[in-house]
This record gives sequence, structure tokens and C-alpha cells, in this order.
Amino acid sequence: MFVNHLHDPNDLRYAFNVVWFDELASLNREYCLLYFTKDQTIEMIDKRTKRQFLKRASYPDVKLKNLFLDATIVIFSRQLRIVSYADQETKEAIENALEQGFILIRPEAVDRAGEIIAKLEQESLTISHIKSLALDKESAEVLFSSEKSQSSYQEQCQSVASQMTIAVGYNGRGAISTVNNLFPNFRSRFGISEGKPGMFIAPDRQYAQNCIRMIFEQRWISTAMLTNCTCGVILPHAVSEGLIGKILKHTQENSFMVSAIEMFQLNKADATEFYEVYNTVVPECAKMVEELCNGPLVAFEVAGTSDDIVMAFREFTGPSDPEVAKTLRPQSLRALFGHDNIKNSVHCTDLPEDGALESEYFFSILQQ
Repeated sequence: MFVNHLHDPNDLRYAFNVVWFDELASLNREYCLLYFTKDQTIEMIDKRTKRQFLKRASYPDVKLKNLFLDATIVIFSRQLRIVSYADQETKEAIENALEQGFILIRPEAVDRAGEIIAKLEQESLTISHIKSLALDKESAEVLFSSEKSQSSYQEQCQSVASQMTIAVGYNGRGAISTVNNLFPNFRSRFGISEGKPGMFIAPDRQYAQNCIRMIFEQRWISTAMLTNCTCGVILPHAVSEGLIGKILKHTQENSFMVSAIEMFQLNKADATEFYEVYNTVVPECAKMVEELCNGPLVAFEVAGTSDDIVMAFREFTGPSDPEVAKTLRPQSLRALFGHDNIKNSVHCTDLPEDGALESEYFFSILQQ
């Protein structure tokens, strides 16, 4: 049932085992998701009954580059998690095509994180993980163990201790060599000395996978300030479009300090809770909830020195309608990257009293 090659040699089929948690029945339902490359269509088979659950159909939001182990995709409001490959051919094809890489943006380059991530996305690399954290020296020594032969190794480890760094996992065809070619002189470009080189780049696929497990499967000291701050959320459509870096870069270049950042996948209950304040005042609230849980999002905290940071960042984000934003604030985030009232690229805190609360929701409540 899960053969990859069909009668048409140009129509390749990839097969994935996925799980959907049915909240009403309180159980996991298992399916085989089929992806057809020729016309970019999908089909689903119920693994219990061996019957077709979803007839082959077009679903533009699902792209082959987003289909990898542990990824979460949304199909007709169902959040499906990819738990394994359904056949060896799919496993080999995806793992060969989507090589995994890892970089750590060090403290001396954090204020240029948007620029670095934008360069990754410009090379058609998909950002699969992102998280700010404060490492201790012992953990840094493990993470940077490939640098042990360098005379600056101990300084590299010591100089990141208890400071904000940003870990980034990415994947794509030839990802490791692409990034090495992209940043051949990263030490001189983003660093300030041998002991503070700006970035750490995992040297090979296995090392990158070990780094991703170490950083993203453990809890670390948060960098969020949760006071005198506001919250921004890069919406799933913008993440899918490869706009994480451009949005962060534009934010940082306009003197906003990103003090915490992380990628999340919200379920409908979480998204509804986060947007609860809009439920009775915004007619499109249900569609906003649907967009918020329609794939990975990136939440970030913007810190300031006073309570006006909420209003300053709200002004920078722009009116909720991108067409209005293009007229009133043409350099705002929504004017540059939004499409419509729902897919307007970035959510921002509206009220001064909610800035810390929204930041706390992502960087404290969802961490529990």
C-alpha cells in the first residue's frame, strides 16, 4: 500500500505515519499520510481500518520541505505529528534530501540574529527549531567539544556562560555544506575575537542531531525578562513562507531588543486561550485562532526601559489590515510582510498592561 513509485515515473509518492489526538475520544488516531510530488496532492489512510480517510486532493499548506520526523502539520484543522516514515524508500529519500544542521548564535551576535537567520532562509533552508537560552559553562563545553583543539576553546565556553544565546536547527538539501559556504568568514563578520567568534556551527549531520537533542529536548534557563516588555508572534503562514529572519532583522534594525525567542506549535485550546481577549470584540477571532495553530509559530519578547515599549512596538507592527498599513505605516511589519487581516505576518500586544502577560504566556506558562 505504501509503494513510492507509481505508474507515472514523474509522480513520486512519499509515505509518513502520523498521529492525531482526538480530544473528544481522548485517544490517538493513526494514519498514513501520502504526499504526491507531481501535483503536490495528499491522501490519508486510516491505519486501523486500512481504508481511505482523505481522498487524494490538493492542500497547498502542506509542502514536502515541512515533512520530516517530529514535524507537526495541520490538515483540515487536525494537527498531525509525523512519528515515523511508512517505508524505507521514503526514509532514505527524505533523510538524503533534508539534511539537518545546527548553529548557536553567541551573545556577541544576538543583535544580528535576524540577519543570520534570513541568510539561512534565503538559501531555501527551513528553520525547524529556534530557542533562546542561557548556557552554563559545563554545557557549553559539551556543545563546543568539536572546538577542543583550538587554543580559544576555554574562552569560547566561558564567554557564553549565563548570557543569551539563540540556538537554531535547520534542514534542507546539503544543509551543512550550504551553511559552511554561506558563512566562510563568520568569525570576522559576526565575532569580535577568537574566543568570541559570533557563531558556533555544527560540523556534520550527526553532530547537528546531537546538538538539537541536547538543546531542544531539555529545559534551560529562560532569557525572558517578563517585565517592561511586549510580545510579538510570527504567525504560521510567515514561518512557512521563510520570513522569520526578515521579520527579526527588520525589528532589530529598528532598535528593538529581542530578549527571548522560541518556536511553538499551539493546539486549538492554547490558541483560543491566547486570543481570548479578542473573542467578543474581533469578528475574525475564530479565523485568527485557526491561523495561530496552523503550523509552527515563533514568539519573541521585546524588552524596553519603560512601559511605552508596548505601544512603540505596536506602532512598528502596524495596523492589522496590511493594506491600511501600507498607506499609514509603509515600513511597518504588517505592511511589508502581511497579506490580509488574518495572515498579517505578526501578532503584537495591544495594551500596555498585557505586554508582560503575553510574554509570560509563552515563556513561562507554556514551559510548565
